[in-house]
Amino acid sequence: MRVLSAVFGVVVLVALVLVALRFLPKDKTVPVELLGTWETEFPSHAQHPMEFAADTLRFHTEEGWMAYAIVQVRSREQEGRVWYRFDYEAEGESFELTFYYFAPPDERIQFENQPHLEWRKAAPESE
Repeated sequence: MRVLSAVFGVVVLVALVLVALRFLPKDKTVPVELLGTWETEFPSHAQHPMEFAADTLRFHTEEGWMAYAIVQVRSREQEGRVWYRFDYEAEGESFELTFYYFAPPDERIQFENQPHLEWRKAAPESE
């Protein structure tokens, strides 16, 4: 009987931990190395930069800039680069962007699903 009580106690504890983890705040922090505007020379995207701000991901489209609230940022080191997943949303819809970030001296971003696209950080505008 004591063994069943101990097993039940462990199961309840694990369930409580899992529920608590579900409601912990998600990391929305955009890493400083990603902040700013990124551009590509790839013809179909050359006029459509993307921008990472503190809590917003923006894409330039034919209609202008579209802003999305960042919900969560995940990352992991992977073979000399960093893999990122950004979960973001707008108007009740959820989206995901996954890419690899390569640090300087050859700083660039490559989308996981479009490795032929290389994005480079735009030079900051001088005032």
